[in-house]
Amino acid sequence: MKKISFILFIAFFCLNGLFAQNDTVVLDRTAKPADSAQIVKPVELTPVAKPAEPAPAEKPAEVAKPAEKKAPKKNKTPLMKKLYFGGSFGATFGTYSSIRINPLIGYKLTPKLSVGVKFQYEHIKNKQYNTTYEYNNYGGSFFARFRLIKALYLHAEYAMMSFEMYDPINNEMSSNREMVPFLFLGGGYSKRLAGNSWLNFQILFDVINHSNSPYRSNEPFYSVGVGVGF
Repeated sequence: MKKISFILFIAFFCLNGLFAQNDTVVLDRTAKPADSAQIVKPVELTPVAKPAEPAPAEKPAEVAKPAEKKAPKKNKTPLMKKLYFGGSFGATFGTYSSIRINPLIGYKLTPKLSVGVKFQYEHIKNKQYNTTYEYNNYGGSFFARFRLIKALYLHAEYAMMSFEMYDPINNEMSSNREMVPFLFLGGGYSKRLAGNSWLNFQILFDVINHSNSPYRSNEPFYSVGVGVGF
């Protein structure tokens, strides 16, 4: 009986020591660390939602602009259609007779107004003195024409002519030549021949009447010429 009691006592003592050891382990596991070397759990950051972007403002509907009417392009007239060519044959008869040849070239500023240049040559037969003299004169001029209607036009012309002059003292032609100005005013009549060619009849008067002019005052100058493109 004593042996059984002793065995139970030993068994109870062993079980009690075992339970006491288990309690110590549990206490050690739950105990907090004494120093700063504690294991810190990472803090989970919660993502912050971005604020919603405002919706783009709607553009106002564009009002269709009315189509601009482009002015029609003006067709430029070719240079050759603005130019015209011609010439005239003139004559004055009397005590001072002359035969003139005058080629010209003109440029149309407008369908009615034109300007141009003319070259002149004339052969003179002078009977104003006891002896008849024959000689040659030449020069050039600038002119302007304005068409009143297709058949009629006005004409203004400034000319400078180089003349052989008569020396009455020595009764001979002077070796020196004189430059004599003229301002012719008048008009003409045009008649179409064929295509773009015209026949022109013209009468002009010199309004300067320079002292060295061999022509009498108010003496008319007649000429007949042909032109192309005028």
